[in-house]
Amino acid sequence: MSYVASFLAVMALVASADVAVAQTSATITPEQAAARSADEAGANAAATTGAFAIGTPVLDGGGQSVGRITRLTTGKDGQTLVMVRKGVDSFSVPASSLRMQNGAAVGSASLGQMKALGAASGH
Repeated sequence: MSYVASFLAVMALVASADVAVAQTSATITPEQAAARSADEAGANAAATTGAFAIGTPVLDGGGQSVGRITRLTTGKDGQTLVMVRKGVDSFSVPASSLRMQNGAAVGSASLGQMKALGAASGH
């Protein structure tokens, strides 16, 4: 097989692959596209609630670091809880007791008060 014939054979394969890709992507229905979007939104919601995201630093009312957000969950009373961890110490805080400020979740209470709020929320 000559160089030209080899080149033409490769080009024919590439063209047929492009057609196959175009046909495959054209067979997605609007319902499938909506389902994909819902699945992606659900996956993203698992990592963020409002402005809070996994890994966000958490500060107490005095501006001292009390840890990082490791998980977002729902307490027994139905409110959103932010799980915080620093080293081996972990605790929950109601999301309603935190606000985002300069990239950190900031509480208005001391560390002890924040832990008590989380314990009172049933987690």
